[in-house]
Amino acid sequence: MPASKNSKSVVSKLFRKQGEILDISITSTPKQELLAKIETYLSEKSNFEAKKPLFITTPNPEQVVLASDDPSFAKILNKSDISLCDGTGLLIGLEYLTKYQDKLGSIKKNYRRKVEVGSVKINKYVKSARKKQKFAVEVIKKVALFVKSSIYVLKNNSSTDGSKVIKGREFVLRLLDVANTHRYKVFLLGSTINVISRTKEILTKKYPAVRFQFEYDLKVDLNGVPVSKKHYRNEELVVNRINRFHPQMLFVAFGAPKQEKWVYRCLKNLNVDLVMVCGSAFDHIAGTRKQVPPVVSRFGMEWLWRLFTGSQTFERIHNAVIRFPILLLNSD
Repeated sequence: MPASKNSKSVVSKLFRKQGEILDISITSTPKQELLAKIETYLSEKSNFEAKKPLFITTPNPEQVVLASDDPSFAKILNKSDISLCDGTGLLIGLEYLTKYQDKLGSIKKNYRRKVEVGSVKINKYVKSARKKQKFAVEVIKKVALFVKSSIYVLKNNSSTDGSKVIKGREFVLRLLDVANTHRYKVFLLGSTINVISRTKEILTKKYPAVRFQFEYDLKVDLNGVPVSKKHYRNEELVVNRINRFHPQMLFVAFGAPKQEKWVYRCLKNLNVDLVMVCGSAFDHIAGTRKQVPPVVSRFGMEWLWRLFTGSQTFERIHNAVIRFPILLLNSD
C-alpha cells in the first residue's frame, strides 16, 4: 500500500462510517471484515503515516442518549476512527432510519395531500382537528415502522462474525487474538487493582505471545480530567509509562463518557498504535460481573438482565430503553 500524504483521509476511507443515529456516526462494517482491516492497518501502519493512534469507541443506545445532552461527548464519538455498533438497539435504529425513513416521508406527503384536498366544509373541520390528527397519524406510523424494524433485526441478526452488532467486550478479545498472532504489546488501563490484576492473569494465560502491562491508579471526572493534583501527577506517570512500553494496543476502562473524553484529551501524546475504550470489559474478563446468557443477548434483552442482576442503574436502563426509542421516533 503506497504512502499517502493525506493520512487522515486514507484512514477515514479505510474505516468509513456507514450509518448515523441521532447525529452520531456509526461503523456498521461486519465484525470479521472490520478485524481484517484493523489487522492490515496495524501491520502496515508506517504506510499510512498516521500522526495519532487509531481510536475506537463503542457507542450503545445509552451513550447516544448521553451524547444528545452533551455536545462534547457527541463530537468525540464522531471524531473517533471507528464507532462500533455496540447494541441491538443501535442496529434497530439504523434499520429504522435507513430502510424506512423514505416510507415515513411518503406517509407525511400523502397525509398532507389528503388533508388539503376537499371541500371548503371539510377543510374547515380539518383546520380545527388538524394538529391532533397529524400527530396521531405520525406517531402510529412511526411506532409501527419501529416495531417492524425491531422484528427484522431480532429475526435476522446473529452472533456470528457477519453480525453488525459488535459488543465492545467481545471485540477486545478479538483484537487480542490479532495481538497474539503478531506478538504485540498491550496496555490495560482502568478499573480496580483486584479486577485488572485478575484480568491480566487470565489474559496472559489465554494469549501467551502478548506482553501485558497495566495501571489502575488514575481517577478522572466526567470531563476526562484528573480529579485531584495527585491524579494529575499520576496521569503524567501513566502516560510516560505507556509511552516507554510503546504498546500496539491500549484498552481504557474508565466508563463512559470519562474514558472517551480522557482518550481524546491525551490522544496525541500517546505512543500507541490503537486505543480502544472498553467500559466494563475487564469486569467481564475477570468474572466479577455476571455474563449475559447468549439467548438474552440474541433477543436484545440485555437491559432486562442487567436490571434483575443489579449490574446497571435504573437511570442507565431508562436512557437505553425509554429515552433512546423516544428520541429516535422524534427524529426527522
